[in-house]
Amino acid sequence: FTNPLEVVKNRLQLQGELKARGQYARHYRGPIHGLIVMARTDGLMALQSGLIPACSYQMVMNGLRLGTYAEMERRGWVTNKLGRMVRLASSERLCAVLQPVSLVL
Repeated sequence: FTNPLEVVKNRLQLQGELKARGQYARHYRGPIHGLIVMARTDGLMALQSGLIPACSYQMVMNGLRLGTYAEMERRGWVTNKLGRMVRLASSERLCAVLQPVSLVL
């Protein structure tokens, strides 16, 4: 899974976020160091924090994409030139609706 890398990336991005530059302690020097420090201090399970919401998001997002595509294919919208535009529009709408959810997760 890539979830531990996502956890490390988020912690690296957020360390010192609420303090002025140079006024905060750097807990992690980089991704590898972050993995080691988190595993030692918080335990190995901390590297999988947020896994359930991330999997839920992926299931909903990909389920909607595949379900929408299957319905468009059933209606015959996929094979013609107009179908390409319809696929593009539906994909953009899904991303516009669901992308802000990924920021929360």
